Amino acid sequence: MLRRLKISKKLSMPNNLTVEETIRLIQQGDEDHENEFIKKYIPFIQNTATKVCKRYIRTTDDDEFSIALIAFNEAIHNFSENKGSSFLSFASLVIRRRIIDYIRQEQRKKVSLSIDYTDEDKENMENIAEVKASLKAIRKS
Repeated sequence: MLRRLKISKKLSMPNNLTVEETIRLIQQGDEDHENEFIKKYIPFIQNTATKVCKRYIRTTDDDEFSIALIAFNEAIHNFSENKGSSFLSFASLVIRRRIIDYIRQEQRKKVSLSIDYTDEDKENMENIAEVKASLKAIRKS
């Protein structure tokens, strides 16, 4: 069961900075705030990845968490307050998109068909009808 996380707009950081103020500092090159900010939001990152993948994502074992972490960092550096959305909405969107791209890329690696398919390959194929239909379509084009 997924637990809903409530993340306050105020961080327990020096000067009680808001998320947007912290983002501005990070974008100006403050690596200490960046590291602290990312640590604070690891549960958010993990929860977002878990929702996208529809399974629990472990921070230590799953590639999807690494993708989400990179996406969160990308969101930090690309966020603009002028666009009208909150940082967390923007970060969630970037994480979702990057994980979906990763999943699609992994699926493409698994589904590679040979145009030289023969009837001898039947025992190695999971769905022969789909393979034959795909090959027919490829040969017509």
